Amino acid sequence: MERPRLSVHVISETELLMMKSQGVHTAFLDCVEMLKSGNEVRCVVNQEGWGDVLHAHSYGPYYIWKGLMRKYRGRRILTVHVIPESIKGSLPAWRLLMPMARWYFKFVYSFSDVCIAISPLVEETIRSLKVKTKVVRIDNPVIAEKFRSTPRKRTAGRQLLNAPDAGFVVLGVGQIEGRKGIEDFLAVAARFLNLRLYGWAEGPLARSPKVFTGLTAKLRKRKRITIV
Repeated sequence: MERPRLSVHVISETELLMMKSQGVHTAFLDCVEMLKSGNEVRCVVNQEGWGDVLHAHSYGPYYIWKGLMRKYRGRRILTVHVIPESIKGSLPAWRLLMPMARWYFKFVYSFSDVCIAISPLVEETIRSLKVKTKVVRIDNPVIAEKFRSTPRKRTAGRQLLNAPDAGFVVLGVGQIEGRKGIEDFLAVAARFLNLRLYGWAEGPLARSPKVFTGLTAKLRKRKRITIV
C-alpha cells in the first residue's frame, strides 16, 4: 500500500498582492516549481487548499492568519528573505522605522516553528534578535537551467533589450535601491568605456525615484546605460 505523501502548503503574499518584481516572489515560484517537479510531496499554493505543513516566503498578515490555524500549530516554516536591515535605502526615514522593524521581525521569527536562513548574514541576524525558534541554514536554491546560456536565449535576450548582436553587453536586473549595488553599476560604466550597459529597473523606485534616492536619474544621465 502506497504511503500518503506529505502535503506542503506554500504561501507568499507577493503573488496575492501582485508584487512580482520582488526577489522573494522569484524564490517562491522556484520553490513551488521544485516541489511540484518530484513525487515525494504534494504542493498546495496559497488559496488552493490546506497542507500538513505551512511553508511561507513572506511575513505579513496572510502568513500570521494562516499560521494561527489550529492544524498548522507546530508546523509553521518561514523562509527568511528579509531582515530588519533590509529597509535601509528601501524606505524613507528608515532610521526612525528601524526599532519597529526589529520588533516586528522578531515577532514573526518567533511566531514560526522553524526559520530557514538563506545566508550566513540572515542566520546571524535572526540569532542576534534572541529568537528561540529553531534556525536552519539552507542557501537559496537556483534552477540552473534557467541561467544556462544558449544561442537562442542570447538572441532573444538581445532582441528584448534592443541591443546589437555584436559587442560586450552588461545587464543589471533588480530594484533601484542603493543597497542593490546601483553605485557599483555606475562605477563600471564610468571605468569601462567599451561596455554597453543595460539596466532592467523594477519596483516602485523605478517609477518615482526622486521620492527616495534619485538613483534612476543618475542611471539615465549615463549615455551608455539604457534603462529598460
